[in-house]
Amino acid sequence: MAHRDDDTPVITQASRGRSVDASRRQRNYLIMMGIRVLCFVGLWPARSNPVLVVVLLLGAVLLPYLAVLLVNAKDQRSVESTPPPERTAPADAEPRPAVEQGPVTIEGEVVEDDPSRPALEPRRPGTPPPRPGGGP
Repeated sequence: MAHRDDDTPVITQASRGRSVDASRRQRNYLIMMGIRVLCFVGLWPARSNPVLVVVLLLGAVLLPYLAVLLVNAKDQRSVESTPPPERTAPADAEPRPAVEQGPVTIEGEVVEDDPSRPALEPRRPGTPPPRPGGGP
């Protein structure tokens, strides 16, 4: 079994996909712009109440700036939001003894290269194969 490092990524810590993030941003922006339109529309019936007119005008003027700031905010997931899973050994696992083995000797014979037989070299297409005997 391979040993895993402590900083192995966990899927629960992964950020959202780009398409999911883009649709979230669009939805939030459209909601804020809808509220802005309601602020403009609400100015007509609220024209007799000066405090409400000021609040609605501030909403209509400041919402586009706030919308851009809030929509473009990064994903706020933190590493601490989901702890990594605990790594425990299986209950039935027994400790294995270390393998103690000395140097390994491989039996066989050494074969020297035959200089009369050239090594295989890449050739350009259409060139004849090398002649036997290694000549040009």
